[in-house]
Parts: sequence; C-alpha cells; structure tokens
Amino acid sequence: MLKLIVYAKLEHIESARIIVDMTKYYGIYKFVCDGIIPSEMTIHIETQFILIGQDKIPMNNIKARMMKGKKENSIVAHNIQSAVDYDTKLICGINVTQSPTDHYELLEISEKA
Repeated sequence: MLKLIVYAKLEHIESARIIVDMTKYYGIYKFVCDGIIPSEMTIHIETQFILIGQDKIPMNNIKARMMKGKKENSIVAHNIQSAVDYDTKLICGINVTQSPTDHYELLEISEKA
C-alpha cells in the first residue's frame, strides 16, 4: 500500500477516491498495488499512518488526529477555531480542522466571520 500512496503522490493525485478508481482501471496502478484494489477508507488510514506519523487508529473518529495535549501527552482530537463578534459577544464563525497548530488558520476563520 505504501508503494501505491507514494506513486499517487508523485503523480499529484491527492484524492483517495481517485486513487481507488485508478487501481481499478489503469495497469500501472494495478501493478503498483499488486492487484489489490483498496477502499477509500483503507487509503485514508494508510495515508494517516505513513504521512502524518500516527501509529494508532482512533476508534471514535477516523478523521481525528493525534495532537499534543496540555501536559505533552498525545490525544485524539480536532482543532476548533471560533470567531466572536466584539460588540455582541456572539460566535459568528466556527472552523474545525485536523491541523495540530493554529498556524494559517486566521484567514479561513476570518472569511467565515
């Protein structure tokens, strides 16, 4: 499976659905994955393990990521950003990401607000 994910990344294919379709119809992809046609979920899990370095499958939410907690322990979590209106003190925008840091999140949440 690692060969398939690396080959797809080299070919600039990011979507798991497209990778699955390529393994069904194109010979080079069939050769790279040894004739096994993976599911989209298998590719998501493998990508999570290989590219992100996560070594456990979160049973409650497959798209959550391992993130550092307050006490430097690893927890399965999402990163939630919120924008609050200054005058009314009401939440006017929410963004949930898989990024473990807040870097580059301000632009997206400000567009939603």
